[in-house]
Amino acid sequence: MDVADEYHYLFKCEYFKSKREECLDTMYYIHPNTHKYNILFNSSNKRELLKLKHFIDVSLLFLFVLPFNDDQS
Repeated sequence: MDVADEYHYLFKCEYFKSKREECLDTMYYIHPNTHKYNILFNSSNKRELLKLKHFIDVSLLFLFVLPFNDDQS
């Protein structure tokens, strides 16, 4: 069982697979490892970083905001 940390959500979590494929280059999530994680987070490529930001934003929205906004009416 994987620990639900940043590495897990970015590279392994099946729940975010389609969004990961949309936002990240395949190099990062095919055979992921900590070296690729470090390369991604230290990238100087603005487009790549903006896509990473989008993926993180969407992930956080689904993990922390939407579960608490269920319709009570």
